[in-house]
Amino acid sequence: MKNINDYIELAKKSTGAKSDRALCKLLEVAPTTIAFYKRGVLPTDETMFKLARLAQVDPEEALMHLNIWRAPAPAKDVYLCLAKKLMMLCLPALFIAVTLAPSGSQAAKNFPEPKHESSREYILSHYFIVL
Repeated sequence: MKNINDYIELAKKSTGAKSDRALCKLLEVAPTTIAFYKRGVLPTDETMFKLARLAQVDPEEALMHLNIWRAPAPAKDVYLCLAKKLMMLCLPALFIAVTLAPSGSQAAKNFPEPKHESSREYILSHYFIVL
């Protein structure tokens, strides 16, 4: 499962932010906010949503992770179990999407390729929840 540091690094990479302060500016939060996140303080839902967008990660996945991180031990296990069940329900659709997704020159003809990713990599990275 991703942690807050993963989201921070993905957001910095995708936006080209060179520092935590630069990322804070993009998130429209105080300049020291990222430092607090790295020490264990969790963001608000709104900030996590913005961070997910900057990281080019599905906001629903990010908010799910945020609630798992917030949950006390017994509830955390339930959330993880639900996430795994949702993933298992989505696997057939994901398999079909990956199988039918055009690759290479076919993709270029039909729609522009995402930066540095094939269509299959894009689908796997954006629609597959890593636990």
